Amino acid sequence: MEELVLFSEEGILEIGQLVLDNLSHCLVVVDGKVHRKEIYRKSIDGNEMKVYVMFDDTIVGNIESISIISVKGTEILKEKVDIKKGTDKGLLKSFPMKIIENYQRSEVR
Repeated sequence: MEELVLFSEEGILEIGQLVLDNLSHCLVVVDGKVHRKEIYRKSIDGNEMKVYVMFDDTIVGNIESISIISVKGTEILKEKVDIKKGTDKGLLKSFPMKIIENYQRSEVR
């Protein structure tokens, strides 16, 4: 029987860190207008990663979507939302991600 080839814990952490290091900023659509916001924080714990975006009093209105953008300008994640944001409170939005191994054995027949 063939042994599964799995990433080591260190390998998963390194892959996760590579993903996080590749994320640059976010684009948020508020009332039909696109705003650029910096990523507030990034964290990694095992195979789970989180990206946090903070919306302060400069973002007011109906938040329609939030996208995480790579350093190359590629839209990596996009979430359509319907969030009413006023000036009285900030809003911290998190984007959880997980590295999942899906080993598929190859066969030649």
